[in-house]
Amino acid sequence: RCNNVVAEIPSALLLFMMLLMAFPFPSRAHIPKEVAQQINNINENGEYYGLIVVGNAEIQALIGNGGVFQPDADLPTVDASARRFRVGKIGKHRTILVMCGSVM
Repeated sequence: RCNNVVAEIPSALLLFMMLLMAFPFPSRAHIPKEVAQQINNINENGEYYGLIVVGNAEIQALIGNGGVFQPDADLPTVDASARRFRVGKIGKHRTILVMCGSVM
């Protein structure tokens, strides 16, 4: 029965499918120009610590009233890839916060 299914597929379609598998095409997410420029501006400032938080309570403790995270005056957030990256400082250290996990 399985051999009959393969025999029913036109040979041109089968050849096309084999070519697609032989030559994979790279895929890249589209980043809007404005977001790409924001990322370039951040990168020009040098290195940052990255802090990943997994819950709303944790991020609110960092950014809420009296929190230790101070947002950047020029570019406090960057929205990319369905995430909000918060740019700023914790103490004297440049830091980027992002929430990741099941509670998003």
